[in-house]
Amino acid sequence: MSDQASLRQPYSRRVHSWAGVDLERNVEMQTRDGVTLRSDIYRPLGAGPWPVLIHRTPYGKDFVHDGHYLHPGWYVRNGFVVVVQDVRGRFGSDGEFVPYLNELADGYDTVEWAAGLEGSNGRVGMYGASYPGMVQYLAAVEGPPSLGAISPTVAAADLYSHWTYEGGALRLFVPHWTAALLMEIGVRRGQPDLTARGKAIRSVPSQAGAWLGSAAPVDLDPLEHAEFYREWLEHPTNDSFWKERSALHRMDSVRCAVLHIGAWFDTFLEGALVAYRELAALPDGPEQWLILGPWGHLPGGECIGDLILGPQARGTVNLDQVQVDFFHRHLSGVAPETGESRVRYYVLFENRWHDIPSWPPPGTETTLYLHSDGTANTVGGDGRLDESPPEEPEPADLYHFVPRIPVAAAGGHTCCDESAMPAGPRSQHFLERLPEILVYSTEPFTEEVTLAGPVTARLWTATEASSADYVTRLCLVHNGTSLNISDGIRRMTAEDLAEARDEDGVAEVEIQMQSTAALLRPGDQLRLHVASGAFPAFDINPQTGALPAMTPIWDGIAAMHGICHEPGRESSVTFTLHQGDGS
Repeated sequence: MSDQASLRQPYSRRVHSWAGVDLERNVEMQTRDGVTLRSDIYRPLGAGPWPVLIHRTPYGKDFVHDGHYLHPGWYVRNGFVVVVQDVRGRFGSDGEFVPYLNELADGYDTVEWAAGLEGSNGRVGMYGASYPGMVQYLAAVEGPPSLGAISPTVAAADLYSHWTYEGGALRLFVPHWTAALLMEIGVRRGQPDLTARGKAIRSVPSQAGAWLGSAAPVDLDPLEHAEFYREWLEHPTNDSFWKERSALHRMDSVRCAVLHIGAWFDTFLEGALVAYRELAALPDGPEQWLILGPWGHLPGGECIGDLILGPQARGTVNLDQVQVDFFHRHLSGVAPETGESRVRYYVLFENRWHDIPSWPPPGTETTLYLHSDGTANTVGGDGRLDESPPEEPEPADLYHFVPRIPVAAAGGHTCCDESAMPAGPRSQHFLERLPEILVYSTEPFTEEVTLAGPVTARLWTATEASSADYVTRLCLVHNGTSLNISDGIRRMTAEDLAEARDEDGVAEVEIQMQSTAALLRPGDQLRLHVASGAFPAFDINPQTGALPAMTPIWDGIAAMHGICHEPGRESSVTFTLHQGDGS
């Protein structure tokens, strides 16, 4: 028996009356190009018909109870047929696995196949988180006629700017995730050493940073065995390569209802919000709903980072039940509730959920400007934030960035291993003592306000480097503890810098930061960090003009950077505030 065949299990069907499930395992279907995909089908007992829910995964259909959702049997008891399928080239399914490339056509074919299954009422929905979330967007833009609703969770519709890269920088969860995929790839190829190496990397999360810094991302052992990974690194800009694997540019083709579920500290949050905005802008777009919770890549918890949220983090938002109600409404003909709000979001530090018609909530756009006397380094410096732009020249703030000693990331929006890359709001005490981080703080607030929506930083920068990264991090300071609530990065290549520089060599850089919602009480402060790295969240810029993914950190050079704040060069951060709590 071949190693690939050993991943397949025989067909079987058994009625488990104690579970109320008729379970059919390893059911085969053929894609349009003749590849066999295998699924487990969970049916209610009885004649039906019932709507069908599909969960397509690269992580093994036996692992469907993965921490994101309740067991398929629970959905069966709520009146659905559930199909859990291994995607092409993974575990029980045939073919070659190339992430996302085949998911458009395979998703369409699976939906139409599932619509005709025994017990089906012909209406199909899809659910799943992360990769199984993005495949829903890809299927939806193909427009299978039987697809009535999707519920992508902690997922994005674009593979380049909201998955693999952010602001032009490589997200380092990508090589770590690829190492996990290699465990099954090694079995499939009959390479036990490859399986063992992938397992070793993933099983010691505390060593993730050491491994990621041991070589250029392209040369990390054993990722040379994942051909798709090198392709992704060879396309550092959003070219036509990515459009074959993405759905965002085709959102006007979506006709099914959509329930987007995002998390404030998930790396794919902005991808979900962009998909939501694209659909909202369509004059005849589909019905859609949005949930934004206080979680990382695993929704539904009661703590995140250094914050203990308690049971109110779940509150009335039982995600499985929300999905069941959503799918029944669109697949079973259940009448919708009247006057229903379409967006539910959680306000950090208030610890409450709020319902509104659309995202973002209304408020007053507020811009805070950076000021200092030239020494904003560390929290003990003189960096200030206020609503008045500079009226006279102020000295630029200077700092050095040394690639071989990268600035660490403390929390934030990461994926997908909490032990290796901790997410969430975390104390910034250590980082704020580093001279390579500029720190700008407001005066304490005197009244209660809520910050909710997108966050954008605009920096006027000067550098001696040939290329540079700029990282901004917005923190909320409560009782002296600084906790990050939003961050972002922008990679400036040599070409970017040349185009953006003015006659004095100063460049304006815009950084799209993570959206958020947080309550500020009297006495709280906002604080902005500026730095040139956040490792191991992102790869390290060598500052030589060389492609970072292809360059080891020891080939980088130290460089001085300056942040300007003077009339005509007003560095700032912009967000939306409204008075009181998030109501």
